Amino acid sequence: MQGIEPRWATKDLYNAIDEGNYPSWTMHIQTITDEQAANFPWNPFDLTKVWPHADFPLQRVGRFELNRTPRTTLPR
Repeated sequence: MQGIEPRWATKDLYNAIDEGNYPSWTMHIQTITDEQAANFPWNPFDLTKVWPHADFPLQRVGRFELNRTPRTTLPR
């Protein structure tokens, strides 16, 4: 579909929201103390790495739902 309509994914998302089929995700975070970060084997803020779940378990913080489309105003 993307080859036929380059904005297909965006249109599909907007249509789903308009129809009440709200996409949603369960949100989790991992936390680390300053001391743990100082002793970590690599830079804990390196986005190419994943913190081990055994050492830093996922903590559920809520649910993220797209239940409306953004209101945009075009410049005149």
